[in-house]
Amino acid sequence: MRVKTGSEQSNLFDILKHAEASASHRKSSLDRLEVIDWEAFRPLLAELLAYGDQSKGGRIPWCPVLMLKVLVLQRFFDLSDPETEFQILDRFSFLRFLGLRLGDGAPDHATIWAFKERLGADGMLAVFELFNEQLRGQGLIASCGKIIDASFIEAPKQRNRRDENEQIKRGEVPERIARKPRRQCQKDLDARWTQKNNQSYYGYKNHIKMDAASKFIETFTVTNAAVHDSQPVGKLLRESDRETVLWADSAYVGPFIAALLKRFAMLANICEKGTCTRPLSRKQKQANKEKSRIRSRVEHAFGRIAQFGGDRFRRIGQQRCCFETALTNLTYNLDRYAMFHARA
Repeated sequence: MRVKTGSEQSNLFDILKHAEASASHRKSSLDRLEVIDWEAFRPLLAELLAYGDQSKGGRIPWCPVLMLKVLVLQRFFDLSDPETEFQILDRFSFLRFLGLRLGDGAPDHATIWAFKERLGADGMLAVFELFNEQLRGQGLIASCGKIIDASFIEAPKQRNRRDENEQIKRGEVPERIARKPRRQCQKDLDARWTQKNNQSYYGYKNHIKMDAASKFIETFTVTNAAVHDSQPVGKLLRESDRETVLWADSAYVGPFIAALLKRFAMLANICEKGTCTRPLSRKQKQANKEKSRIRSRVEHAFGRIAQFGGDRFRRIGQQRCCFETALTNLTYNLDRYAMFHARA
């Protein structure tokens, strides 16, 4: 019986035919992101990266917009630098998204790492804020109400002695680690342990403020995991939030939060918290249920971020965690924007 198998040799026309078939077969998840105006990021990236004119020679850098798309691609599929390099070379959908063709090559893992280091946490934050300005310009971020919450970002656990952990908590570098620079560069001295619902977590927290209507992330800040959810709220609120409604869970109660709400003249829809001696009444429980109808929308954002792998951190240090979190929140907003256009 004759059966069809793969040919031993293929020519250029076979490869081009295969690429055309893969492009026309069905839309990939990346094709939705074509609605984004990527060129709007070019002036900011050029300013942040400050590449020279190569008049003295040297290797020509990759296009900064293409490299930003590589980072979004990496976050979207939760890839390491070497795996990102391989997947770009291996998948036609990745090449189409980046505007590359067969034979163009791709940024290697060292180039991807160097681009992230050069852009830095402040640069990625500026890119995040630029896209949010575009969202405000299109009326996708309104002033009808805000939701604040925090989520854990788990980091690789450090195997230190108990006395070393006490020194790290005080902001000191243990002598055993300090005298070996190679060991110190592999130790995360910024992450912290904490407990929630009898479960231990080690790493950082992503504190966000989200638009209640569109579910876009407006502002965020990163702290170690031991910082209470309510402490960074002052860094999340802006003057544009004045006289709006704020939704939050029962972690955001106390005199500090009350003072912030008074300062910004915000209407509080914060869930009430009961204690063992003063449990919530039926009326309070019903009120919490009504508030949670809106407040729970922030959990949708954290769920999508977890699908990106944004609830884990593979690098070392709070600065790099800030970079990765800014990239994660930007990727979430880009994906959310693409979804809005797909529904329209």
